[in-house]
Amino acid sequence: MNLNTIYPHHQMINLGIAAHQPSKDELILPFAWDDAFMHALNKDELGVQAVLHFWPTAPTVFLGAMDMQAPFIADGLTWLIHSKQLMPILRPAGGLAVVSDPGIINFTLILKSDDKRLMIDDAYAFMVDRMNAIFKSYGEVATTGEVETSYCPGKFDVSMRGKKIAGIAQRRIGKSIGIYVYLSLSGNQMARGELIRQFYQETIKDQPTTVDYPAVDPQSMANLSDFIPELADKTLFCQRLIKSISEGEQTITKDVVLTTEQLKRPIQQMIKRNQRIQKAIS
Repeated sequence: MNLNTIYPHHQMINLGIAAHQPSKDELILPFAWDDAFMHALNKDELGVQAVLHFWPTAPTVFLGAMDMQAPFIADGLTWLIHSKQLMPILRPAGGLAVVSDPGIINFTLILKSDDKRLMIDDAYAFMVDRMNAIFKSYGEVATTGEVETSYCPGKFDVSMRGKKIAGIAQRRIGKSIGIYVYLSLSGNQMARGELIRQFYQETIKDQPTTVDYPAVDPQSMANLSDFIPELADKTLFCQRLIKSISEGEQTITKDVVLTTEQLKRPIQQMIKRNQRIQKAIS
């Protein structure tokens, strides 16, 4: 499976490559960049059919919309900010909390539908297939399926030897779809799981909820480097993923950048979305 599967009518496919590493004061930017990429793809402003965007970050917790419905969300936010010195960010894709830090590689594959609407599951399957092309070269294979005791569980959780190593979310704008992946490469994954477990203790306090929040077991998750030590190297993994996704004689890669004008509205939207966090703790 390669990009020709997604774009069968294109003789040549251009894959845009972008990489950003926002500081702790810029953590809303990755999602603004991705929204801007989707809008730009819809308008054919980039000269590419797809974009692969890497965005590792400083330590933070990315919250989902359902987290904001927790009965004691203000307590959980206050605990993250004051006890853990982490400024949480409310993201537009994904429903529940995930951790981001320098040991995790976040990336988004943004695809634009060609002559028919691209199905979410097909886009997920493509992403997992391209990751597995890397893993299989090391004698490993990832499987998909919900890991109920992980944080932000979903049917396209990516696991290796029974341990979740990655999660996938999606967002659609017009004809473009963003496939958002966080992949734990290295670092203390047990501590990440414990952080989210305690966050839900602070936000729920054994109260009944309308949302099915996960009972996080940190032992249900692991790092990719626990199984493939060489891929603790973030740069190497990114290089391998670019090669995997661009596989095929008909695909070429090029760097893509966004203009200030293209970013203006998505940044404003992310600022507005995250005002909910300030309102919750004020």
